[in-house]
Amino acid sequence: IAEGVRRITSHQADLYGIRDRGRIQVGAWADFLLFDPKTVGIGPAERIPDLPGGGRRTLRRPKGVHGVFVNGVRVFDGTDYARLDRGPGQVLDRFAAIVPARAP
Repeated sequence: IAEGVRRITSHQADLYGIRDRGRIQVGAWADFLLFDPKTVGIGPAERIPDLPGGGRRTLRRPKGVHGVFVNGVRVFDGTDYARLDRGPGQVLDRFAAIVPARAP
């Protein structure tokens, strides 16, 4: 599990040159997904009728997830989303990508 977490956190941050992300350290952004590795997974598909015009969407609730934090703010408690006036995150659209160029 540790290697899987590294590959989707610090490895990606390093690969794309995204500073202060992907690691738990002083001065870094506090983005966390807290989960129980013994129970993490996805629940059964549910049809939720909350779209305009009576439309329905499919939702699969997480299992074994105990919280999601974005920049240190809890946005999901494992059951429901936080009701915030403004989201704590931001779109990361500028960073120093160091992805190797594709061969011709």
